[in-house]
Amino acid sequence: MESIDPRSRVPVDSGLNSATVSDEAYLEALGYRGELSRVLGRFSSFALQYSTIGFSGALLVGFTIGLSQVGPASVWVWFVASGLQVVVAMCVAELCSAYPLAGGAYQIVSRLRGRSLGWQVGWWVQIAHVASVSSATIGITPFIMAWFGVDNLSHWELVGISAILIIASTVANLLGVRIVAWLNNLSVVAELSAAAVIVIGLAAAFLFNSKAHVNSVHYLFTTDGTVKGSVIMPLLFACLLSVYIVSAFDVSGTAGEETKDAARTVPRTAVAANATTWIIGTLVLLFLVLGIGNLGDVLGAGNPVGDILKSNAGQTVATLFTVLAVFALWVNAVILQLAGARVMWAQARDGRFPAARLFARLNREKIPYAGVILGGVIAIAVTLYSSLFAVLIAMLAITWAGAFTVLLVVGYRAHSRDQLPGRPYRLKHWRILYPVAIVWSLLFCVVLIYQDPLHVGLGTLGAVVIGLVLYYVFVPKKDAPVGLAAQEPERGSAAGSARDTLDPIS
Repeated sequence: MESIDPRSRVPVDSGLNSATVSDEAYLEALGYRGELSRVLGRFSSFALQYSTIGFSGALLVGFTIGLSQVGPASVWVWFVASGLQVVVAMCVAELCSAYPLAGGAYQIVSRLRGRSLGWQVGWWVQIAHVASVSSATIGITPFIMAWFGVDNLSHWELVGISAILIIASTVANLLGVRIVAWLNNLSVVAELSAAAVIVIGLAAAFLFNSKAHVNSVHYLFTTDGTVKGSVIMPLLFACLLSVYIVSAFDVSGTAGEETKDAARTVPRTAVAANATTWIIGTLVLLFLVLGIGNLGDVLGAGNPVGDILKSNAGQTVATLFTVLAVFALWVNAVILQLAGARVMWAQARDGRFPAARLFARLNREKIPYAGVILGGVIAIAVTLYSSLFAVLIAMLAITWAGAFTVLLVVGYRAHSRDQLPGRPYRLKHWRILYPVAIVWSLLFCVVLIYQDPLHVGLGTLGAVVIGLVLYYVFVPKKDAPVGLAAQEPERGSAAGSARDTLDPIS
């Protein structure tokens, strides 16, 4: 007799398989009816994940994170750490293939281990999304204002311009998925162009510009005096650049209900986007570090990447990269705000969010407008703490790493007990890959807290406590679906028939 998991509305060993039924039929089998617009194809799904990573923009504001810790050797730290992040991405992709639902990690953990833990994981992911939106707009504001000849921004000038950028992101999200997808596709072009500007620009300078500075390959294996004492903790903390950039693994999964053939498309494009960033990022960092003239000057520069490009390839190349990177990082904020709103909407649809009926509503463009607006308001509020920019990056990294650690543990447990539904994307060596991903993610959480226990440690603890209070005080404890999920599917429909077959408890 089948074992039925009361938390998920589907039998854990029912033979449910996302590879054998249509998107809408599978959605029905999981207890929902399609409410969002399923308009994203393969390239848009890839672009969604790639734009979320936002390598060039993140490099613009975070290039010195690893460089300041271990100098030129940070290239190899990036290579190893980003490779481990891709392993995490592969594991998360498999779980998203099993449950291609809006809400991503929230849905997966809720169905495998219960709503309480799933809600907390969703909360941590939302904290990471909000912190990412704030850090992105704060990071690009000085570059934008520099184009208008305004330097040395005051705190309130920084907050004000960042707020305008967040409002623009909010408006873009409210206009509809197609608009966001269009911006997203442009962002991918900008990302790839920015990488090409660095690699081609510096390669040409190294070959044809006699005034260009080119370090030897040996330079890549030195710390150039940045490490005093043990190198172990600096090496580990230098991994922050990789964890900051190669992250948000379930964003394309969160848009699963808006993606065509989601169970196949989402995992493949997510892994492809992260692997592409790993390869291109390594190449870009190699060229940048080889072009460093004086490490001290680069570490103290307001635009270190721009300075390296300017000194070797000229001002035009430096400006072109900066423009492309700024645009890409703003779109990164747009996508992360969209993802955060989908998590809120998914929780509200289940009746598991304060003011659930409001946050479960969609506008004419099928956008969860209340979540988009709330996310923008919170992101603006977070910019008030813009003086703690480095802490903000660490906070978003640890909330993502913590959420995915829980997700991976839950997924590995379900895998070991053969409780995952059938899915088209399967990992061949999951018994090795999942433990590696879990240990790596947990290790990085410990390293971040150890580096700054006051701000990062207490900040993370505060976020967890707020999530617990919200859930146990303000969130209804009984399942009370308020979206179309509360309605019974019409008997005789293709989706209804699929659910009758796959879900005997309906």
